[in-house]
Amino acid sequence: MLKRIFSRAKSSINEIFSRMQSVSAQVDRITIQLQKHQTHLTRDIELLDTLYDKNKQYFDDLSLHIIAAQQKKLQLENEKLPQLQQQAQQSTNQWIFNKLQICSNL
Repeated sequence: MLKRIFSRAKSSINEIFSRMQSVSAQVDRITIQLQKHQTHLTRDIELLDTLYDKNKQYFDDLSLHIIAAQQKKLQLENEKLPQLQQQAQQSTNQWIFNKLQICSNL
């Protein structure tokens, strides 16, 4: 009788040990997959950080160009346009009229 009880216990222990080994192998496989995904995500984050920095630099440069264009437009409106209007009134040169028209359309 004791032999049967110990035999069942031994069988049960072997079965539990076998299941634990199977679970351990699954955990190891999942760990490897997670490490690969972590590496991939880390590379993606680095790439996105680089793209963000370049995009921000491009935006800052573009903002400077826009400000410069706005200042140039104001300069044309306040200085050049009145000069061209005065020259157009005093001249019959078609080139001055064309230049005045172009500046007026800005």
